[in-house]
Amino acid sequence: MYIDPLNAYGLAGGADLPGFLNSARKDFNAEQSPNIPALVEIGNNGYDQYELEYAACNNNAKDGAPSMVDVYRGLVEAVNNKNGAATNFKQIIMLNGDIDPVVDMHGTERAVRKIGFDLKPGEDRRPWFFNSSATASSVVLQKPTEWGPTLHAKNAGSQIGGFVMGFDTKTDLNFRFVTVRNSGHMTPAYGPQKTMRVVYHALVGGQNLAPVLPDNVWNASDEEFYQKPGLFAAWVNSAMKITEV
Repeated sequence: MYIDPLNAYGLAGGADLPGFLNSARKDFNAEQSPNIPALVEIGNNGYDQYELEYAACNNNAKDGAPSMVDVYRGLVEAVNNKNGAATNFKQIIMLNGDIDPVVDMHGTERAVRKIGFDLKPGEDRRPWFFNSSATASSVVLQKPTEWGPTLHAKNAGSQIGGFVMGFDTKTDLNFRFVTVRNSGHMTPAYGPQKTMRVVYHALVGGQNLAPVLPDNVWNASDEEFYQKPGLFAAWVNSAMKITEV
């Protein structure tokens, strides 16, 4: 039993995965990997012609090696130029657990900003909500400890799922950076209800996870912002109502 680094905390249990990976490193062609066993790099991925050409996850990247920043710029350029299947490309969501120790949320956000798109008006960092509905008590009692640690047997209504930012690609392509609250690397395992909300409502449905912020949110007086019913309270109420759709 060991602490699972992909999920930030919690015992993973089950088979001795580090022991298995240590014994299988030769089969994986990963003897030279600098990573710890749970994060082993699989050399050529089983293909003799495979080469590590990208800067990501590559400790020996050559100067000028392309990164995912370049990949996303290329995707948006293909949409803009209406290249082939790119004409049907409508959504990009960069999803990150906010306690992910492997792909840190702050690093991902920095990479997203480095792509170079401006924020859409009113779509700066803002919370999004999900319906924290009840899970059958039998599921709560029988599920693995590391899966859905925040699932509960009572309805909790609208709860914060994380934060969302919308970027302007100057095309019909909708590009968003979304965080999942209290989630490690495997967001479907950590926050199944939250991840389902993002996938079905935002990615598949193309809907907003949160309404745009009011135009005067940054220069409103304290009285306008806080007093009942207040600018902020009104916005939160509208954001929570989205979870009913």
